[in-house]
Amino acid sequence: MRRLRGLFVLAFAIMGIGVLSASAQPDYLVSLISDIEHQQDVRFIDALLRVRERTAAGVYSPSDLAFIAHALVNRAERSPELRPDIITLLGQIGLPETVPVIMNYARSGDAVVRLHAYQALGWIGDERALPLLVSALSQATAAQADTQNAFMLAYAVQAIKLKQRLRPLPSDEQFSLVRSTLQDEPNWLVRADIAGYLVKWPGNEVWEAIFDSYTKWPDPPVYANRLAETLARRYQFNSAGFMMSLRRRPVEVRLFGLQTIQDIADANDLGALMEMAETDPDRAVREQVIMMLGRLMNR
Repeated sequence: MRRLRGLFVLAFAIMGIGVLSASAQPDYLVSLISDIEHQQDVRFIDALLRVRERTAAGVYSPSDLAFIAHALVNRAERSPELRPDIITLLGQIGLPETVPVIMNYARSGDAVVRLHAYQALGWIGDERALPLLVSALSQATAAQADTQNAFMLAYAVQAIKLKQRLRPLPSDEQFSLVRSTLQDEPNWLVRADIAGYLVKWPGNEVWEAIFDSYTKWPDPPVYANRLAETLARRYQFNSAGFMMSLRRRPVEVRLFGLQTIQDIADANDLGALMEMAETDPDRAVREQVIMMLGRLMNR
C-alpha cells in the first residue's frame, strides 16, 4: 500500500511538471536527457554536473528545467542507488512542481534519502513542506539521537520560513534581512543558502555583507567555502566595488577575498591589484596579489 501511494504521488507530481513528450524536447537537450535517464557511472554523473553548473549560471529556460526535472524524477524512481544525488539536484533546480516528489522521499525509510530530501526542500523554500518538516524535527529533537538529521531538519524549517518572509518584502528590506541573517544566524547551512540571494544583487553593499559574515564566521570551513562560491559568482556577475571594499578589511579577510577570485580576476581590477602589490602592508597579501597579476597578464 505504501509503495502504491508513493507511485501515485510521483505520477501526480510528474503530471504537474507538464505533459513532456520526447518529441517536444529541444534538440540541445536530447543527449543530456538520454544520459540522465539511461546512462550509468561516469556519463550519468557528468550529466548531473552539467545540469548543476548550467542551472547555477542561469543557462536553462523554465521549460528546459521542466524537461530535465521530469527525466530526473523518472530516473530516481527506477534507480534507488542514485536517489540522493538526484534529489539534491532537484533541490538546486528548485521547481515547485517537484516538491510533492521530494516530500514523498522525505518520508522514505532510507535515512540518507530523507536527509537529502530535507536539504532539497529547504533549498526550494516551498511552504507546503513545512508541516512535514516541523513534525519530523519535533520527533528528532525528542529522540535526541540523530544530530545530523536534526541539524538538516532545523536548516530546512528555518530556510523555508526565511524565504517566506523575504518574498513579499521590498528590495531594501530584503537586503536588510539577508544581511542580518548572514551576521546573526547560528545555523551555517541557513547562512550559506541565504547568501545566494546576493549573487545578482545590485550595489556594492553586497561585498560588505559577505566580508562581514566571513569575519564573524570563518568556521566551519565548509561555510567559508560556500560563502566563497557566492562571492565568486557575484564577482563574475559584477566586480565593481570589490577591490575598494576588500582593501579596508583585515589581513585574513583580504586573503580570503583574493584567493577566491585568483583564477577569475577582472582585467578592470588590474590597476587596483598592481597598487595593492606595491603598497599592502602584509607580505602574504602582496605575494598573493603578485601571483594573481602573473596569471591575469598571461591569459
